Amino acid sequence: MDNIVQAFYGFHRSPFGPVTVPCHLIHLDSRNRLIDDAVAHILAGRSVIAFGGECGAGKTVLIAAITARLQECQILAVQVSSALRSPARLQRIIGAALGLEGDLALDPQRWLRAAQDENAAPAIVLLFDDADLLAAAMLHYLWLLIRLFDLGAVKLHLVLTGGLGRWPGLEHPDLAGLRQMADPRIIVMPLEDDEAAAYLGEKLRLAGGSLRRVMTDAALLELLELAGGIPGRLDALAEAALTQAYQNGWRRITGPVMQAALPCALEMIVSPPPVQSSWRSVSMAALALVAAVGAGMAFSLRNAPAMNVHPSATPALGHSAAALD
Repeated sequence: MDNIVQAFYGFHRSPFGPVTVPCHLIHLDSRNRLIDDAVAHILAGRSVIAFGGECGAGKTVLIAAITARLQECQILAVQVSSALRSPARLQRIIGAALGLEGDLALDPQRWLRAAQDENAAPAIVLLFDDADLLAAAMLHYLWLLIRLFDLGAVKLHLVLTGGLGRWPGLEHPDLAGLRQMADPRIIVMPLEDDEAAAYLGEKLRLAGGSLRRVMTDAALLELLELAGGIPGRLDALAEAALTQAYQNGWRRITGPVMQAALPCALEMIVSPPPVQSSWRSVSMAALALVAAVGAGMAFSLRNAPAMNVHPSATPALGHSAAALD
């Protein structure tokens, strides 16, 4: 929404723009339960939590909310873009979390030594949005990371969100262990009408407006029916309707305005493009992890027999990620 339209309605910011700070998160009972469950699972030691939902169901906002909650619990939580094409940035994030700098931050065997320090941070949580777009090579790399950190005191956790149905990268035969950890997926359901109305009202309030001031009851009912409880559709429809009303010089949205705004709103609801990881860079990083996991298992078995780490716990260590992409 441009500044002219915002000023027309008396908004001090776009009510339906992306959430950029935790205080702008919309707290709804159904979403709060998902956040509580995710944090509880992580605190209980679950390595992988996966959320599935329709496009626009609010998975990105959910990731932001879980990140903020984990940070409140003094747990290192890092949101990672699904557009990640190389593990190099991820390696530096993990190395820095373990207190390693420079080239040392890129060395998985250094991670293993640092992760065996009881004084290190208790956990690292990596949160991926649109994880269904990740290639098998990157998922294999993440799987190896989990197994590496299982050998130390610092634990690594993954929070993954993606669409409903199959996640192609996760279907690779060598990722059966990761699939098992990710099941059952938690479904992000559409909002009920009362929560959808509360969601819209709170977004408008945070922008300096109110639902009653900008929308008739008939228009609200029309919007709720058209959006089907999907937050992304609620945002797109409401923004398109406000723009349509502005073009007519009206400060309040009516039912006919909502219908007229529907084609424009549908254009605003788009799916993210496919993402492919860099074959060569992921392959090289995975090979380094294979070596580190093997060295870590040997170290653990030599120095801590009671740990009972069995070689079958590691996934396809004889294969490089190059064969997976």
